[in-house]
Amino acid sequence: MVQEKKLLSEQKQVKEELSKLTTGPKRKGIFRFLWPEIGRDISESEQEVSAYEENIVLSRNLEEILKDIEEALDRIKNGVYGICTIDGKPIEKERLEAIPTAKTHASDANQK
Repeated sequence: MVQEKKLLSEQKQVKEELSKLTTGPKRKGIFRFLWPEIGRDISESEQEVSAYEENIVLSRNLEEILKDIEEALDRIKNGVYGICTIDGKPIEKERLEAIPTAKTHASDANQK
C-alpha cells in the first residue's frame, strides 16, 4: 500500500528529528528533552533557556505528528484505514493522499 510506505517513511523521519531533541521515549509517547549546553555566561544561559523552550515546542509538535502516524499505521494493520471515524464511510482518496493520517472526511474534520 502506497500510503503505508509514505507513513513509514514519515515515521522514520519524525523519529530521527525527535532523537536530535530528546533522549528518546522512556515510555510510549514520553520523551525527555535535551538541555542545550551553550556556556556559562549569563547571555549564554539566556540562549540555553530560549533554545530549550523552542525544543520543547518542536518536540511536542513532533510527538503529536508521530502519534497520528502510528494511529494511521494501526488503522492499516486493523483494516480500517481510510474509513471515517465519525460516520464509517470511506474517506476521499484525494484527502488520504494529501493527509495520510486523516481520520475523517474533509467535511467532518471540523467536528473532530
